[in-house]
Amino acid sequence: MSKIREKTTATLLIAVFMTSMLAIAGVQAGQYIVLDSTDADHWGAEATEEGYLSGKGSWKVYPELYPNDEFSDPNKLELYLPIDVLGTFKVDDIQSISYHTWKPGAQGDPDFYLLIYTVPDGEDDGSGWYGYRLNGEPYYSLGLNAPSNTWNRWDTNVGTNQLTFFDAWKSGVYGFYGQPTLQTLQAGTVNWKTLGYGVDQNIDYGLETVKYVCIQTGTDMAKVFTGYLDAIEIKLTDGRSATFDLEAGEAGNFPMQAEVVPAIVSISLTPTSVNFGLITPGYKTSKPVTITHDGNALKEKITVELTGDTSGFYQYCLKVDDFAYDYSGWSTTLAPAGTYTASLDLSVPWDYSPGTYAGSLVFWAEAVAP
Repeated sequence: MSKIREKTTATLLIAVFMTSMLAIAGVQAGQYIVLDSTDADHWGAEATEEGYLSGKGSWKVYPELYPNDEFSDPNKLELYLPIDVLGTFKVDDIQSISYHTWKPGAQGDPDFYLLIYTVPDGEDDGSGWYGYRLNGEPYYSLGLNAPSNTWNRWDTNVGTNQLTFFDAWKSGVYGFYGQPTLQTLQAGTVNWKTLGYGVDQNIDYGLETVKYVCIQTGTDMAKVFTGYLDAIEIKLTDGRSATFDLEAGEAGNFPMQAEVVPAIVSISLTPTSVNFGLITPGYKTSKPVTITHDGNALKEKITVELTGDTSGFYQYCLKVDDFAYDYSGWSTTLAPAGTYTASLDLSVPWDYSPGTYAGSLVFWAEAVAP
């Protein structure tokens, strides 16, 4: 709502201004998902309490392990995370993906790796069931520092063990040092040929919708690989996030969801303007103005300022609830649907010069902590 400025005889015009608090609309709170031994069996791992980073368990793979269902390759982990809890998102929407591993081998040895599959859209799709597939192999990470026999964090964020990605279909190779980071993929198009590999094609992976986020071990690698996996997290740029805790036993999921709606800061005035009429010097007149909290902010602080009083008439003659001059001492607080009636008292000194005086009161509403 804009200020009302209109010059009329002996009229004080009232305008309403509002400031808003931080509002996050339609954002799911962080979700905590437990994946238990049943999930581990399905995706080709063993749930164990031998070691863990979070909770009381983790998932283990080792050469003698064989999955017991038809969905996994022998000796191979394929964990397709239940990202449907986050809703739809694009590669550009990913703030970070991280997970933690423990293995006895050296830091340059194979480890659990990350894959991001995109939804096929009928244009330049690499497969009938996915569009592109981005691989993040830990040993190609920037800032590699992953000692053996300890928990190491792999993260798409800038820092230690920052994952980088290749697209075997377009790059023509299964990874290389100096391949793009997630931030590079999100910055615009990638041309693998300019990086020394693959096709001469500008591809904007960031615009692709994510179909799956998956953590795997290689089929051949799994024949000799032993390792533990735990504490996986996906964060999106709009605040949505999910943590996947890999546990032993049948823990059962306890998903949580919350939505923070916008804090609407709004007030209305009754009346929207006042006309003090014709006033003889030496007299006093009063007009009420009722302020109503129309929004849903838990608490609003209302303040007032005088504008458009070029002659100084209202600064000299008007009081708001006994507060005069700049009205800096006047304020009131309102709960939703609450009201407050202020008294506008105009007292004209007996020797004041006759004339026509206009001005505006600007009422400010601001959401404040309860």
